[in-house]
Order: sequence, then structure tokens, then C-alpha cells
Amino acid sequence: MPAVSVTFKGRQPHVIDEKGRLILPSQFRTLLTLSRDPSSVYLGSYPGTKFVSVYPSERWEELCQSWKDEKRFPNTTVMLKGQRLFFSNIEQVTVDRTGRVTIPSHFRERAQLKNEVLVIGVAEKMEIWNPANLEEYENSESPSWGESGIERARPEGQVFEEVRLPEY
Repeated sequence: MPAVSVTFKGRQPHVIDEKGRLILPSQFRTLLTLSRDPSSVYLGSYPGTKFVSVYPSERWEELCQSWKDEKRFPNTTVMLKGQRLFFSNIEQVTVDRTGRVTIPSHFRERAQLKNEVLVIGVAEKMEIWNPANLEEYENSESPSWGESGIERARPEGQVFEEVRLPEY
């Protein structure tokens, strides 16, 4: 079956077992079956973040290509530092028959993942959050949609459609 573009959306509470395994939500597993390689995903956890990213193979390949784009990163030092930070914090993991993935312990520690987690859809990837960290992020870090950067950066007199958050 050819790979198709998918959009992950919504949020699902789930549990990580004592061995660090998480069963991906069924709605997300269904979307992964459309992937070129539904038996593996790429997990990323980066310094300064409090979540684990889950990339299907097609998104992972797109990200790899973008890091090779010299026009995007004309300064070789910036590109090398970015590549080092990005690629050294990624791990490919297998999705087993039941839709389980094992989250490496250092990723669980960085994201402060305990037993209960929230798996959220974020367009072309999923994120795994400690529910308290996600609540904190949404209450303090998220931009106010009425005062978004888009609104402040709008050229004088130009009108944009109002941005609305989807209902959860």
C-alpha cells in the first residue's frame, strides 16, 4: 500500500507500563498503518523539552531531507550544531503487533513521563506528555490566540482570517 499523508489530532490518556512500554492510541495506530513502514517510528526528546515526539517514517524522511538543505542553513556551523542536537536525540523503535512502543528511559526521564501520559496529535507527528507538564505548558507557554505573533506581525491595513483553535 502506498504511503499517504496523515494528520494526527486529538488527545488520548494512556499508560506506560513498568518496562517503559506504551500502547499507542488506536486512532493513531490506524493512521500509522497507512505509513510506508508501520512497524517502526522515530522517537525524539530534545534538551529543554518536556515531551517525546513520535514521527512516522515519512515525516522522519522529510525531516532528514530538510537538515540537508544548505539553502535553509547557509551557515555550516549552525547546520552542524542543529544536526548534532537533532539526530543525537532520536531513536528508531519498533511498533509491535499490539501497537506498543518502548520509550527509552532517558527520554522518559527528560519528559518526566511516569505511569499516566497524554498522547496528542500534532499534525504530522504525535507527542507524549506528562499530563501536568502539558497543562502547565498550555496555561503559561501557549500564545493567546487573540494576541498571537501572526496578529502582531500583520502589516498595517492587511486583514487575515481569524485563527481559531479546534475543540478538543
